[in-house]
Amino acid sequence: MRKLITGMKISVDGKMEGPEGYADWVDAWSEEYGLTPQIDACLLGSVMYAGYERYWSAIQNEPDKPLPMTGKLPTPAELEWARFAEQTPHYVLSNTMTSAAWPKTRFVRSLEDIAALKQQPGKDIYL
Repeated sequence: MRKLITGMKISVDGKMEGPEGYADWVDAWSEEYGLTPQIDACLLGSVMYAGYERYWSAIQNEPDKPLPMTGKLPTPAELEWARFAEQTPHYVLSNTMTSAAWPKTRFVRSLEDIAALKQQPGKDIYL
């Protein structure tokens, strides 16, 4: 059975987001946990997916330009994750979304759908 694996950016003092609700203190959004070899799919909620798709699409489309969200150039690790994300199925848990820009995006509607994903053959799923 596939596992759901999560990685989260959190400071030593427990900070996860700034006063506006954004993780604006994070320097880079690349996967820094060494999980890429053991995963072959990603699972996100619809709110997270909207920003995720926008961020990684910007890197995919213009890898040599500063990101509109941060004003910084993508790091080498971000470029690597952007390539990985482009080729990897993404599942979005949502009862309302019906379309996404990425062609490998699929929608799951319930926890039962997620349980079924875990039963399918493959590597682990990054949450």
